[in-house]
Order: sequence, then C-alpha cells, then structure tokens
Amino acid sequence: MLESLLREYGYGFVFAGSLLEGETTVALAGLAAHRGYLELLPVIVVATLGATLGDQIWFHVGRARGVEFLESRPEWRSGVARFESLLQRFDIFLILAFRFLYGMRLLGAVAMGTSPIGVLKFTILNFLGAVLWANLVAFGGYFLGQAIEALLGNIAAYEEWIFLGIVVIGAGFGGLRTLKRRRRAAKPAN
Repeated sequence: MLESLLREYGYGFVFAGSLLEGETTVALAGLAAHRGYLELLPVIVVATLGATLGDQIWFHVGRARGVEFLESRPEWRSGVARFESLLQRFDIFLILAFRFLYGMRLLGAVAMGTSPIGVLKFTILNFLGAVLWANLVAFGGYFLGQAIEALLGNIAAYEEWIFLGIVVIGAGFGGLRTLKRRRRAAKPAN
C-alpha cells in the first residue's frame, strides 16, 4: 500500500510539502528514493520548485500586505523582530539560509517582503537557497535510509513504521513550535 501511494502521489506530496515548511516531506521522499519508490533527482527538482514558489508567494504577501499580515499574528512578533535584526546585518546570507532556521521559513519570507530587498535579488537568492535546501534534506533522508538499513538489515518489513515514525516526529516538532509561539504571544509585555 505504501509503495503504491508513493509511486502514484509521491512527487505531488513532495511539491505540496515543500510549498510550506516541508523538511519532513522532503526527508521522507529522500528515504523513499533510497527504497526505490521515487527517484532522488526528481525529488530534489520538485522540492526546489515547491520551496521556491512557496517562498515567492509569502514574499509577495509581505510586499502587498506585510505589516497588516504580521500585525494580525501576534505570536510571530518576537520572531519577526529577531529576523529583521538579522536581515539588516546579513541580508544575502539570510535569504540563502532562512529556510534552515527552524520555524522561520514562512515568517522570514513575509518579513523579507516588508523589507527594501529587491524582488530580483530575493528571487535569485531564494532559488539558490532552495536548491541547497532540497539537496541537503533529500540526501539526508536518502542517507538516513542507508543508516537504518545498516542497523536493521533489510527494512522492508519495518518501512511503514519508519515512515510513520518520521511523520509523527515531524508533526510533533511542528506542534511544539506552534505551542511555544502561542505561549510567547500570550505573555504580557513588560
């Protein structure tokens, strides 16, 4: 069942997951490529395209309605302040690397949209950052599959549990991040 789902919808899942903060999706796709259900190069290409498009959309949301959008999300205030401080000092590096800062991808793209960074500069650096991100995360999933096989031998009997475990861990981290952000937003300002 897992094999047929991955073969039929795998690249679509990769694209959809990489539109948002899709580390778990892309790592799972890398693992699926190791298992032979997907091909690694198309996983990387699809993840790059999805990540680039998603970040471009959020950047343009920031351009069009950034201040209003950020003000409507008080749980993002502290993250935006940190991000803007970093952006003033390290704009090129931050555009390349913001997707690697856990929990900052959407917020970062919106915040950059509110900044004076040019659209062309953001687009080029965003694409290069997405290429780097997609390669590192997909290869990470691929090599995770190799490590698991080295540890357990043939993982065919365990692969559904492994995939499920990775999804649960990824969802858990996402849930914890959201909970922490909401708690920070609920704290009264001193």
